[in-house]
Amino acid sequence: MKSASIAAAFAFALLAIACTTTTTTSEPTTTEKDAGTTKDAGKDAAKETTDDDDDDSTPPACSDETTFQACGNCCAEETPAGAEVYDNAILDCVCKADVCATECEATVCAATPKAADAACSKCFDDKAQTACQKDLQTACEASTDCMKFATCLNTCPDN
Repeated sequence: MKSASIAAAFAFALLAIACTTTTTTSEPTTTEKDAGTTKDAGKDAAKETTDDDDDDSTPPACSDETTFQACGNCCAEETPAGAEVYDNAILDCVCKADVCATECEATVCAATPKAADAACSKCFDDKAQTACQKDLQTACEASTDCMKFATCLNTCPDN
């Protein structure tokens, strides 16, 4: 298992991309105001998987945190299984040969992961956010826990 704390910086950085992908819903839920319109994929998928569940499916209320990092940590504490799916999807993608494997091989892609160094962070900023969007979205859509985590992150303050 890869370290969630190492992945946290990457996970939070990809949130903006992963949770703003738009899709058109063909079967809107009764709680949606504008049926059939283009929506936020992260929020819609979370709604679709949670409309029937009242208690267990509600994302944690971490949005009261004052920073995105603190809010993201709260979300990870509240939905650890979802955070793990999310983080692993990002790290698996970042460590692909055509993404940032070379730049990150001594840090986040090492057998014992370490915090990203400047070269790994630069590669992530330059390439991984775009390259990993689809992988992250696919992994998260396949996991209710990941969707809960992403929905929680989507409530975090921007800063």
